[in-house]
Amino acid sequence: MLWSQPPGERSTSGEPVVYLHIGMPKTGTTAIQRFLFENHSVLLDKQGCLYPDHSMGWYQHVPLVKAIVRPIFPKAIFNKAIADIEEKDWLEGLKRQYVGKNCSKIIVSSEFLWASPAMQTHLKFHGDTEDNFDLIEKVVAKTRDTFSAFSEVKIIVYLRRQDTWLESFFNQQIKAGAVIPSEDAVLEVKNYLLYAKNLKIWRNYFGAENVIVKLYEKSTDIVRYFCARAGLDISGLNMRRSDESEVVNPSLSPRAIKIMRSAIEKGLEKELLERLRVVFMHTSAATMPGVRPQYNVFSEDFHDQVLSKYEDDTKELVEMYPEAAIYLDRVAANDEVPVEQADNKSWEMQVELVLEELVNSKS
Repeated sequence: MLWSQPPGERSTSGEPVVYLHIGMPKTGTTAIQRFLFENHSVLLDKQGCLYPDHSMGWYQHVPLVKAIVRPIFPKAIFNKAIADIEEKDWLEGLKRQYVGKNCSKIIVSSEFLWASPAMQTHLKFHGDTEDNFDLIEKVVAKTRDTFSAFSEVKIIVYLRRQDTWLESFFNQQIKAGAVIPSEDAVLEVKNYLLYAKNLKIWRNYFGAENVIVKLYEKSTDIVRYFCARAGLDISGLNMRRSDESEVVNPSLSPRAIKIMRSAIEKGLEKELLERLRVVFMHTSAATMPGVRPQYNVFSEDFHDQVLSKYEDDTKELVEMYPEAAIYLDRVAANDEVPVEQADNKSWEMQVELVLEELVNSKS
């Protein structure tokens, strides 16, 4: 269901409406969060929309997620840089920011809420088991309780087809210098990619009419669409990042992935790997305008197998959100331009070729 509220309109109780943007990861969340953070003063002053700027990490509200998840699942892994706070203290900080001000809506954002705590711990908690989904449900229930003081809470979720999500995630892992699992290991069903099963939990606790789902593949401009869903007027706002979700955290081209994998296997020093990563962040052929490679990390057969494994869940998703039918069409949802169509004489391509030669020359 797609829903938006006109700017400045309060809930029927007179309290601010809360928009809880829960991810999922790899769907342009960083671009949205940076936009909201950079415009938070104007949004509050001009539109009565609060993007809380207390107890944050990486422009988002992951410390709050940590406070919600840790009591339920102490094994959940969070970056040590994420502040340790108490849930009540975060809520008190929130209250100080909106009480007495003309605040009609509050936006809270963290992709760590999607399928949490599964995605914050070891692989054995990633599987499709009753115990793992019991943990996920407890976190959703606790999230509802956290915002129980507000009469209207809207959940915003961006989904990305399972096979291309895995491509993007492991592209990022390779870019960071990590050795990734085999295709067989990655093919094991992950609970956070069972979209219908997760959304049923959110709909149960927040109401089906309050769970707003958008497909990443249908968002030509992630930030502008998010603003439309949250009822924000973009006039007068800094939109310079509005079409840069890929640039904020770009994927690497097939050749760049091949070079990084080779460098990792050859045991290049961390400093050299980091330098390669920085160069590719700006020069990879995948970042060139109009070039979005389809399959950089895994084989075409892998993609077919992934879609088959999640097909039953996707059919249930389509029953709830008919636009998700594109995930059953293996061609339509993956209409990116193969990198091979890029100009082989481009300077980005030449940089990749030179780096490939240098890495291959290492013994």
